[in-house]
Amino acid sequence: MTLQWRKLFSNRILDRGRDYWKKDWVYAPSYSELPAGIHCRVGKPGQSYDVTIDFSDDWSEIKWMDCDCPYAAEGYNCKHEAACLYATELFIEGIQAIQEPLTSELPASDRKKRQEEIIEKVYGLGRKYVNYIFDPGKILASVDFDPVLWERILDNPALANLVAVNLDDSQANDKQPLLTATGFSHFANRGNRNKVNVKVGLKQVSELKCNIAECKQDEITGPCRHEIALLQKLVLMIMRENPGEVTDYQADRALARAEMLEEFDQDALEGVKLLAQLEKEPGGSFLVKFKVGQKRLYVVKNIQNFVDDVLSWRPISLGKEEVLVSPDSFDPASQRLFSFLATIAADGADIYGESKRSIEIASGRIDGFFAAVEGSEVENLDNKQVVPAKRGELEKAELEIDVYGGRGISITGICPPVLRGIRASYQLTDEAFVAGKLGNMLYALFGNKENIDVSFDINQLSQFKATVLPLLKKYSNLTISPAAQQLLEEAGGLENSQLRLDVEGDEVVGQARVFYQGKAVRLGASGERAIKRDWYKEEKLAALLEKFFDLEDGDCRLDKGDDEAVYQLLEGMPKLFAAFDEVEVTPAFKKLKLKDRLNLAFGLSLSDGLLRLDLKSELTPEELAEVFSQYKDRKKYIRLKNGSFLNPASQDLGKLALLAKNLDLTAKDFGKEQLEMPAYRALYVDQLLKEQEMGEIERDDHFQQLLADFDQKEAPLKLPTGLEKILRPYQKTGTAWMNRLAQHGFGGILADEMGLGKTLQVISLLASQKDQPSLIVAPASLVLNWEAEFKKFAPEMKTLVLSGSKKERSGQLADLTEIDVVITSYDLLKRDIANYEPHTFAYEVIDEAQMIKNPRTAAAKAVSVVKAKHRFALTGTPIENRLSELWSIFNFVMPGFLKSYREFKKDFESPIVKEDDQDCLNRLNQMVGPFILRRLKRDVLKDLPDKLEEVRYVGMGKEQRKLYDAEIARLKNKVMAEDDEGIKREQIEILAALTRIREICCDPGLLYEDYKGESEKRLACVDLIKSAIDGGHKVLLFSQFTSMLDLLEESLKAEEIGFLRIDGQTPKARRLTLVNVFNHKDSPAKVFLISLKAGGTGLNLTGADTVIHYDPWWNVAAQNQATDRAHRIGQEKKVTVYKLIAKDTVEEAILDLQEAKRQLAQGILTAESVSSASLQKEDLLKILD
Repeated sequence: MTLQWRKLFSNRILDRGRDYWKKDWVYAPSYSELPAGIHCRVGKPGQSYDVTIDFSDDWSEIKWMDCDCPYAAEGYNCKHEAACLYATELFIEGIQAIQEPLTSELPASDRKKRQEEIIEKVYGLGRKYVNYIFDPGKILASVDFDPVLWERILDNPALANLVAVNLDDSQANDKQPLLTATGFSHFANRGNRNKVNVKVGLKQVSELKCNIAECKQDEITGPCRHEIALLQKLVLMIMRENPGEVTDYQADRALARAEMLEEFDQDALEGVKLLAQLEKEPGGSFLVKFKVGQKRLYVVKNIQNFVDDVLSWRPISLGKEEVLVSPDSFDPASQRLFSFLATIAADGADIYGESKRSIEIASGRIDGFFAAVEGSEVENLDNKQVVPAKRGELEKAELEIDVYGGRGISITGICPPVLRGIRASYQLTDEAFVAGKLGNMLYALFGNKENIDVSFDINQLSQFKATVLPLLKKYSNLTISPAAQQLLEEAGGLENSQLRLDVEGDEVVGQARVFYQGKAVRLGASGERAIKRDWYKEEKLAALLEKFFDLEDGDCRLDKGDDEAVYQLLEGMPKLFAAFDEVEVTPAFKKLKLKDRLNLAFGLSLSDGLLRLDLKSELTPEELAEVFSQYKDRKKYIRLKNGSFLNPASQDLGKLALLAKNLDLTAKDFGKEQLEMPAYRALYVDQLLKEQEMGEIERDDHFQQLLADFDQKEAPLKLPTGLEKILRPYQKTGTAWMNRLAQHGFGGILADEMGLGKTLQVISLLASQKDQPSLIVAPASLVLNWEAEFKKFAPEMKTLVLSGSKKERSGQLADLTEIDVVITSYDLLKRDIANYEPHTFAYEVIDEAQMIKNPRTAAAKAVSVVKAKHRFALTGTPIENRLSELWSIFNFVMPGFLKSYREFKKDFESPIVKEDDQDCLNRLNQMVGPFILRRLKRDVLKDLPDKLEEVRYVGMGKEQRKLYDAEIARLKNKVMAEDDEGIKREQIEILAALTRIREICCDPGLLYEDYKGESEKRLACVDLIKSAIDGGHKVLLFSQFTSMLDLLEESLKAEEIGFLRIDGQTPKARRLTLVNVFNHKDSPAKVFLISLKAGGTGLNLTGADTVIHYDPWWNVAAQNQATDRAHRIGQEKKVTVYKLIAKDTVEEAILDLQEAKRQLAQGILTAESVSSASLQKEDLLKILD
């Protein structure tokens, strides 16, 4: 059975895969037997990928491979798959090994002697100066193992690899420390038939048992091969980790490092010099080597090893001496160079040479390299000289111009090679390594050649004089021989050029003349042989004129009736002015105008809920409509009725196009005297006109009043005295913002981050104006919370919470005369929607507005059917996944504001999401900005306390309430039958009954295994967690009941929410690991489930900023200690604390008594704190009522 797999990979991928395997970057391999396969994670710590490989039943053939890394996603076999196969190869060897029975016929005396020798070897593997808590030698001595089998397994890594160990010290205690280890045969689908177990005390094995299915129980005395393999791994783990020892890995590493540091002279760690050696390569790049040392410098023989050793504080060799060099051991100049070297080594730079001692520095790295050596020195390997690295003038080329064969000229000389970077050009000379300006154009002419030898024919000398010669004079030390100078002078030169333009009848005409030695010559005309003409320049001028005219001997003609040709001429006039030395235009020609401006002006007015826009320009509305129509049709030119032209690239036309795009205007609309649109467009239109500087804007009084109101931070709003004192400044701003929108007939989205009091702001708004009933629609889990908040902050307001049967709810809605606020759930609103038809509410406010993110749902349709003067939506996450969610919410708040969804998708969603159109995104922000108010905690820190606390009330379902009422009645009858002395005698039983009641409040499933109903609190808790995560928060959830944590685990798994957990079964060492994982910013775990006793104290969990107390902790100090896991030094965010309280239950009653009866409440929940006066009959009855 041989697995042939290496041919599936390139050598490069095989090398990387082998490297990953050797570095133990193949994690948690899980093998299956039928079908044969492996699943594992492979990769660097923090960047690993899932690998799955299926094999034929005999493991001899790969049937399928998959990895979720980007490289494999492109269809290639990757290094992660190769690493997995290296690990699998060893496993397959192990499978073959166990097919052969192992036997041993060692005499008893030799058996004992060999056992002792093995034990001595085990001791020799230990660390120096370590006292082992669990004695590995004595543990082995307590087992009569077969020495031959021990050594065969030890020498056969494939066989030893068949057992993987999980070490567990959870059963250890002060009196009898105990270690347990479980081994597996790696087949993940065998269950209990897959295990081998061992338990050891301090000095002996107390249990050793093999249940592995393929174990042949070798023909030997004592433990089988699997048991011995497990013992070997356990012993090695003890030697390596010394379980029970307080010193952790980092501390142990520090001790080893300190021991090594003592062996070296600390003076050797200072003043180290690193020198770069440069060698010029063909093409201009450099090959760089390095030397390091103090007084004497030594060649760095392997750059990668050198970098690794310095970064890891490992000794490096300087000649025959070994010294410690750290990054701060170098002198300042060398520190910069080492930093550069470490960066490119980490980036996987190509390191050349048999001993990997040089790096190529080409254009991509040269800027960074020079920055690292500037101001210090480098060695020029061409002349073995150490030279300065500095900025300066690059060496100029040494060039000479001479006559070439009587028919032209030649240019010869030396042009020093230059390596061009992004910020400069670089030269290595005998005297310096120089960075100079990039602008040396000789390299554009001749390339990066060192030896220059080119020639030009005599007929090209005029062009040469005009183009090449100026560059040669600027960028080289140029010598021109007398004969060449004379030849260049004889090449002639154009002194001046003139163009005159006029209109004659139906033609545009022109005359082009050039001047030589003061004499005018028709452009391009033959003759004048006595004058040496500059044909190169003349041909360029003629070619330009021929783009616009019919040209003959300097005379130009153009049909005035050819609109396109005339427009092109007018558009090209700047080029003519630039090309000719003199241009004359007659008054007749000046009448041919090309306009760029329309002098736009706008009037804005508001009345009757409409915005009216007046557009004025130099054109009549009809002309403007026609011009814009031509512009939209992408006409090459636009001719006006007066004969002039309008530039299609006119800024004014572009502004009109932007206005049309943003306001859905057509060319026909521009032909109207006045445009009308909904008033909610007013702020956006005004902002658009101002930001684009479209022209003068005149606003009527109503419009100016609108702008003035929105410029105010606080609109006039009279709040009840109680609320005026309670509201924080940012909450007053939010309330005023909603009031401002409502006054002008608008709605909005209050999108404050969770915990900033959106509920209180809405209550304040409604309490300030109670002329007409308002409607609150919320998730069912929050309905009672809204009622409680109204009673707490605005008790004078009469609320109606819809409940009961459909008939009862219909009756409740029939007469709202005495009602200020109706509160219902999305679900009940859908069922009762017909009963809302007679009513028009002052405000309709929907909470957790993401509930209507799908506009096709019944909930979204129901809230939109309700009639209300003003609508507001509350959500901490107005956009969770798609922009369409924002459209859906605005379609409720202000129908039509973002047009139909089809238009919204075309105009906004598709360009933003698919094309990353930032202009479109900015336009959408401008449009919705005035109607969305979102504040984050960090934005209003000055207005917030260090810790925000909120009580969330939840109801009970019918089945849950029935169980609760029955248990309450049972306990109440018992209390009624006892006096205070009887209460004291029965306190344990009473506390147990109270615990059962509290469990029902949490989830009846804690008490009744066959309970099939739902827990409202559990559902509300999961909703709260999801909202927190959607808002970018991490959550700590505390409960006194570990069984409640079990149920919450099920809910979180169902929602695919990552979580961690700490309870009494979690080892202390494991707890710290879990804490570090959770606090890491990239941790996939967003929720930490913690039990009171296990995690209420001693943990630093500042990675979270949201705390949920699932069941109330009546001991305030204990509750605060739990909260302080997140709210402590190191926390950079404000912490929000939620207490989940079941409405109308013992939880609410005790919460009300908490401050007045703190000692009583603590006694009820904590039996060990009950005093003789803790449980009083009167207080218990208050709680149970």
